[in-house]
Amino acid sequence: MQNPSFGTAPEISRGVLYGLPLLATVLAYANALFNGFVLDDFHIIIENPDVLGDLSFLAVTERMGGTYYRPLGVFSFWIDYRVFGSFAGGFHLMSVLYHAG
Repeated sequence: MQNPSFGTAPEISRGVLYGLPLLATVLAYANALFNGFVLDDFHIIIENPDVLGDLSFLAVTERMGGTYYRPLGVFSFWIDYRVFGSFAGGFHLMSVLYHAG
């Protein structure tokens, strides 16, 4: 008689399969939550009139505050600024969640 567990992989729940990569991502980037803005963050977020001002279709599709054309990025920074103000940890938290998702 053959052992029924020999040669078969253990069952792993979907929660574990999805949770482990999520946990690994959050742990890898968690240190960012306690740091401020760096390098181009000031130009792209803090000094960007498209992020600080009223959001308009023109701002998202044409101007983009500099040389970068990132409408989704500017839109997410605009939302983050409305929620967190100029608190860098909030921006970093959302970035970690975007990457983990």
